[in-house]
Amino acid sequence: MKMQSRKWSGSIAVSLVAFLSATSVCHAVDGKTSGQNAGQSALSKFGSKSKVNANISQPMTNSAYQMQSVDGSKSFQATINAPSSDKFLEIMIQPAGSGDLQKVMISQDTNADGTIDYVYNVPRLISGVCANGFISCAAGTWNACTFYLWSADASNRITEVPAVLSDLGGCYCINSSCGSNLVWANSTIVLKALGGGIVGALQRGNPALSISSVSNDPVTITFFGKITNNSPTAASSVTALASSPSVAVAASYYNNPVQLTAARDNIAISQAGDPNSMYYKVTNSATAVSGIMSVCTLDRVFATNGSESINNGCSTFAGDVNCRLKDGTIDGVLARQNFSATGLNPLPSCQTINFTAGPVNMCRDWWHQNLTYVCGQTSYNVADAGTRFGSVVSSSTENGTTLNYTDNRKGAARWSTSDGVIQLGNKELGADCELGCKTKLLKKDTQASASGTTTGVPTLENVTDKRVPAQSYEFFYKACENGTCPIDDPAEQIVTNCQCLNNFNDTAVFVQTLRLSGKDLICSSGAKKPM
Repeated sequence: MKMQSRKWSGSIAVSLVAFLSATSVCHAVDGKTSGQNAGQSALSKFGSKSKVNANISQPMTNSAYQMQSVDGSKSFQATINAPSSDKFLEIMIQPAGSGDLQKVMISQDTNADGTIDYVYNVPRLISGVCANGFISCAAGTWNACTFYLWSADASNRITEVPAVLSDLGGCYCINSSCGSNLVWANSTIVLKALGGGIVGALQRGNPALSISSVSNDPVTITFFGKITNNSPTAASSVTALASSPSVAVAASYYNNPVQLTAARDNIAISQAGDPNSMYYKVTNSATAVSGIMSVCTLDRVFATNGSESINNGCSTFAGDVNCRLKDGTIDGVLARQNFSATGLNPLPSCQTINFTAGPVNMCRDWWHQNLTYVCGQTSYNVADAGTRFGSVVSSSTENGTTLNYTDNRKGAARWSTSDGVIQLGNKELGADCELGCKTKLLKKDTQASASGTTTGVPTLENVTDKRVPAQSYEFFYKACENGTCPIDDPAEQIVTNCQCLNNFNDTAVFVQTLRLSGKDLICSSGAKKPM
């Protein structure tokens, strides 16, 4: 626990110089006292488990408690209502050897009381996944296929209803007729597609159902949410947050997606000219400018007379050697993600096109593509910064209360040199170490295993017991607070009070014990091995 140095580190000081160019003379401000006061204030408020629980956890989860500022001068309501939601839907999948999903189990909390009360097992193979349903075919093939839409009954319990292909959207094949291990390679995408279609069916029956978070592992996806009605959300408790849309507005977005797009664009336009907005700062950051992300589309269009063309808004990016295709969806199917193909491709689908002579049912491999390209410089040249930094570091010399250095700066036409001075101020000696202490807490250990119990009195009949008596101690190493060893449990005892601790021997023994525990103690190979 030794500190690296009692003095200022010259390299740290000169590193700051490399990035400060406003003046050649900088004056350091002694913030020791204010820093210590701020640190002690924070520790007094949040410096232990009990204090974190009392001052953060309880005010955020229980409206009976109020959050306070660090100095205790202000109190306010900080209960997080909206994110404190329950699991209302869980979907588990199990692929078959044919690549089809042989088991899809859907578990629901239909009345939002926090308890799963309905479980539905899809009674057929799923060979293709769609944005609003699925396709079931003969195992491992694309033969004898039937089509289904996700639906919810009057009690908001999920099921599926027969459909035709034109009722479905964003469909892609997942069984072995279309590729190998498509589900395992894209389980997250498959789960999200299934979940999105099922949640969509549930929200059609109850628009007040809101989703607060989603989690998934390779075979399961879980949705958390609330039946919001018009209850208060976190935004009504924290005035700094923007107001959340009401259920009526959210429902209007669901029924009219174009309105949601327009609302998004209006916000972007309003923030684009505001230098203080997050949108402006992100879009004008060095990273955004050096590698600009652009979204474009390709659409099939038909003239009112059986002529067809493709409206290609991506030709400029596709022909630019400085542009790379990052993400791409084709008819709603995620075909490319993070510069790599997913292996998922949309199935051909049909649409009714109204021509002058009358409506005609047209089938195509795809109708709409939404692509994201990253274009421009994607790396940084820091050679000049390195040259300047090296000049400052190599030339810096400490002279009592000042640090002298030579700064090498690059102008429009050439490099120029200037001398600078940093006032170091009072350099107080620091402590040799951070004071620490060692404590112990009595623990009763009565564990049992196949080889016997941990404790007990060893006898001829009971030779497998390992330790007598059942009590043992747990040891803790802690940083002292204001020269005092913090005690979290009344039964905790101080073994070594506050001082510069050096427990290398204990650490070495512990690490050696862990290393030897993995050794072959019975020499099963027949050859003696070194410890």
